[in-house]
Amino acid sequence: MPMEPRMMIELSKRTWRAVAPLVAVVLLALVPAAAQEVTATAAIYPSYVEIGSRGELILTPDTAARLVVERNLRLAAAAEGIDAAGGRLAQARAAGGLSAKVSGVFLRKGPVTTFELPGGGPGDDGGDAGEGDGEPIELSGDHLETVTIELSKPLYTQGRIELGADMAREGVAIAELSEGNARRALVLASQEGAYAVLRLKQLAAVSAARLTAVAEHVRLSEIMQDAGVVAQFEVVQAQTELSRAQQGLISAQTGVKQATAQLRNLINFPQTTDVDVVDCVPPRQPEGDLSELIERACAGRPEVKLAESALTIARMNLRLARRDMGLSVALIGSYSRQTVSGFSGEFGWQAGVAIEKPLFDSGARDGKVAEALAGLRSAELDLERTREDVALDVTRQVLAIAEAREKIAAAEQGVVEGRERRRMAQLRYREGITPGIEVIDADTGLAAADANLINAEYDLQLSTVRLRSAMGLLDVQPQEVETQ
Repeated sequence: MPMEPRMMIELSKRTWRAVAPLVAVVLLALVPAAAQEVTATAAIYPSYVEIGSRGELILTPDTAARLVVERNLRLAAAAEGIDAAGGRLAQARAAGGLSAKVSGVFLRKGPVTTFELPGGGPGDDGGDAGEGDGEPIELSGDHLETVTIELSKPLYTQGRIELGADMAREGVAIAELSEGNARRALVLASQEGAYAVLRLKQLAAVSAARLTAVAEHVRLSEIMQDAGVVAQFEVVQAQTELSRAQQGLISAQTGVKQATAQLRNLINFPQTTDVDVVDCVPPRQPEGDLSELIERACAGRPEVKLAESALTIARMNLRLARRDMGLSVALIGSYSRQTVSGFSGEFGWQAGVAIEKPLFDSGARDGKVAEALAGLRSAELDLERTREDVALDVTRQVLAIAEAREKIAAAEQGVVEGRERRRMAQLRYREGITPGIEVIDADTGLAAADANLINAEYDLQLSTVRLRSAMGLLDVQPQEVETQ
């Protein structure tokens, strides 16, 4: 027998009163757990990374640049190169210091060689000793134990040791500059990656807006078909365009996901990390005319400093090659101790000065000098080429900024014209004056105009970021940028 509505209501109330405490307990247990998950996620990453309500990481181009410096494995490997260069410097400095080494030998030998000295043995009558009465002496024992300590200290090498240390010191500078160059490239790549995500998100929004507009056109076409105003073809055409708009939105959303995955890889995040990229304050264009910007770039770019250090090493290498056959003076000494056998002593030592001066090397020194001269000329050309490349890089970005500004002005007018064209097309279509294809074309044109404006705006930001990078400005800590 079915229950009456009033009985069902009473039963529902009783059931709710029974389960309400359990639901409350479950909710109270879940809320702290979610909060703990977000707190744990925040504890993993630096404090400047914002955590969203869903536990996602909210990044900007600036925070992405800071994270790539802290987390990228390529940069960590470059830092190891600095330690390796420091080790080579320590070796070069040690070449001019005191060195000592100890060596030991233990040998078993045989047969034992003996020798008898002629002489009288202890006879009863004090007469002469007969043959064989002498005491045997070992000329060589059955074992040999030797311990030797050797010392040496260069006194004069015609500056070769000092040059080696200077070259190693310059090598440390090169390793640091190489790390700085890798840092600059990675900071730029992270900012470009973040702006790529932002650009694609905006383009996906344009695709979504176009999908909404086409869907509205389909709805209107179906209404007009039912009213007998338009033919079935208009509806089919609109539905086909709706399918294309859906495909365009799917492709745009996939592009956002792919760009986000690339950014995760760059900053060494697991691909399962939920990341959302948001915009920040646009980068500021450095002030000054082109010649001033180029001059500042040549003074700040790691590549230029690397080329200058390479030129310094090339000059040192030439000086070292010319001193290859120079005089060397060293203080040497040794102390040795070995087992006593035969006439050998128990220990010995020696100290003195060793002098060395090569006289003839069949032209090897001349070959080294020729090689060093060629290396010097190559380093000079490389420095000049690097400065020209930096100047070209700065010039390109300055031109790109000017182009982007002009494109923005043109794209803004294109958006205004596209909106008006779509409005007129929709009005004429409702009045039955024009076919639906005109509305579709207007929607497509407006979407293209919106995309052009988005691309121009992000081209401006990217060109500004690239100009700052071309000048050696690392936008990792904004408060330090202008003082670099």
